[in-house]
Amino acid sequence: MHYYIIRPKRRKINRNIIRGIFEMDENAVIVEDMSEADICVLQDGWTRSRTCVKEYRQAEKVHICVHESYLYTDRWAAHVS
Repeated sequence: MHYYIIRPKRRKINRNIIRGIFEMDENAVIVEDMSEADICVLQDGWTRSRTCVKEYRQAEKVHICVHESYLYTDRWAAHVS
């Protein structure tokens, strides 16, 4: 699967999100262009960014699977709720 991370432009990609994606899917590929993605992952703070909201709407228009979930980590693993 190809994953695209929707994030606010002023923030870096959270390493915990990347770690969580690879724990869920060992064959994951993180892409830079949304048109190549199968799934979009929303990073925290996306609702406060106009660019992220535009990308979210664009992903829904082209029928890319968008999941809003919460990723958290403890000492042993990354978990998705």
